[in-house]
Amino acid sequence: MACKSPPCALLVGHSFVRRMVEFIERNQDSGFYSCTFRVNNSCNVKTIGIGGRTVDKLIKFDLQTIRGTAPKVVIMDIGLNDLCDKEADPYTVALLILALVELLLKDLPLRCLVLCQVLPRKNQPFLGYNERIWHLNGLLREAVTGMISRVEKHFYKRWHSLER
Repeated sequence: MACKSPPCALLVGHSFVRRMVEFIERNQDSGFYSCTFRVNNSCNVKTIGIGGRTVDKLIKFDLQTIRGTAPKVVIMDIGLNDLCDKEADPYTVALLILALVELLLKDLPLRCLVLCQVLPRKNQPFLGYNERIWHLNGLLREAVTGMISRVEKHFYKRWHSLER
């Protein structure tokens, strides 16, 4: 019988993801941190974290890589850089993020998709930046709450078909 490899979990985002990986790599000798997040028997953890990444750039440059990893779990830390553009509004950024969520749910055999809350910055790039972050989080929370029953049905159908 062939040995089945564990499923892939993918953490996707901007420089926060990259910096987290760099921190773990620098400190893993301490024994506290591990690039496997200590889940090596249950899943393989991969990361895509590129500084300055916006949702548009993620779709343009990283979508093929995301598809190629065939993740079962996707954790997304995105949206922060999009709002650094003073012309961008939270509503448009929320629509872009939700479109990406829909695309990943449609294209990938996911078991779970996690959309992280966008964190405000201590040093705002401009006055009112954090208010835009809070507005974006509120819009995403409201939209995701509305999506939950549809997503639950999507995952239920997928799990139910796997049980047969």
